[in-house]
Amino acid sequence: MVSTIKANLHSAGEKESNMDSPSVSSKNEIHYPSLYLNIEQLPELEGKDVDDTITLIVKGKVTSHSKRENSEDDDRETYDIEIRKIGLEK
Repeated sequence: MVSTIKANLHSAGEKESNMDSPSVSSKNEIHYPSLYLNIEQLPELEGKDVDDTITLIVKGKVTSHSKRENSEDDDRETYDIEIRKIGLEK
């Protein structure tokens, strides 16, 4: 049985000026969260090269949630997600 996964994909990039401690030289650079995996965790990564684009399918558990409210216009909610299962789209 093949299951179809439907998802809305959103840009995960964030300008450094919206982050906690921006440096002067890189305020307009976009930064992305990273996920570090080894071959034992995701064997399908074998043979992939730097700059290859892949699509991950992840099952996770939300382990924490916080909302920060500043006096500026920088209200932000953050979530920690524990990755339970992961695979590459075929």
